Amino acid sequence: MSARVRRFRILTVAACAGVAACGGSPSQPSAPAAATSVPSSLPPFAIEMPIAPGDGATVAYGIWPYGVHGGGHGLDGHPGFDLEYRTGASVLAAADGLVDSVTPDAHDPSRRVVHLKHARDRGTYLTDYSNLIAVPDRVVPGATVTHGEALGVAGAFADGRSAMIHFQVGDPTHLENGQIIASPAGYVSGPARALLDDLWRTSAYRAEICEPFLTNSRAQGFPFARTWTRQSGNGPATIDVTCVSDGGDVAYVMSSGDGQMESGTVVVGWSTRPTTADFRSSSGPTRLAVYDIVSETMRLALGGPGAPRPASLDAAAVYTTR
Repeated sequence: MSARVRRFRILTVAACAGVAACGGSPSQPSAPAAATSVPSSLPPFAIEMPIAPGDGATVAYGIWPYGVHGGGHGLDGHPGFDLEYRTGASVLAAADGLVDSVTPDAHDPSRRVVHLKHARDRGTYLTDYSNLIAVPDRVVPGATVTHGEALGVAGAFADGRSAMIHFQVGDPTHLENGQIIASPAGYVSGPARALLDDLWRTSAYRAEICEPFLTNSRAQGFPFARTWTRQSGNGPATIDVTCVSDGGDVAYVMSSGDGQMESGTVVVGWSTRPTTADFRSSSGPTRLAVYDIVSETMRLALGGPGAPRPASLDAAAVYTTR
């Protein structure tokens, strides 16, 4: 999955006063000036989604969220959203602003990264859009763009069934992992939130069982442990899962609540809908399951030891986590 995950303009902030970085480079440009240099009469920063309603896809993952440590980000966590588009769909500017630069995509020089900057009440914010093709001639450094304006077309996956971009937000007042990068979810406007929620409800990705949120902490690292607790339906009282490495096995422990336990490893089929899971017990037959996770809630239809996989989520138990 690492080839699909894009990471651009990682703004490292040096150890100096204030929230602005001390310097940068062509691939790591300087952070914007401190918020006090911008007039307070400017509006607060808010974004629309860079994708139009109906242009999303779930052939791969839908949304690969912020902070997830899979897909080549085992040490630093994913610094944005990977958004999946239908093939040929336009990528839209998330806010009014200026084109800062248009640069080749480091993963494929035939594709482009469009960097926008946005002067707002607390400083100059940044949005980056990676893996673009067909960038219009008008999108050049210094050009003004308005929210909803097409910046290009999302670059397709190799099989051509869908496309994706990496979308990233830089906030001059937010520092995480030494970078002025923040989850896009915290800036989405009210009207655009419904679209984000719709896309998120249909998303699935490999690390979802351990890092299930739209915004996960980039500061954490492997191993990740999470407890899912049954709220309704039939099944184990709790399921503890541990993701030990990027792409590695996921360990599990199921507890019935009366002291009986089962442990082993779980293999996730995250590219199918609903997601499949094979709970391979260390002491007995495998349990086959299907599940769907949306943030803190999981619906899980779990078959018995050696039984066929449930055909749907109709009789699923509901689990939650924190």
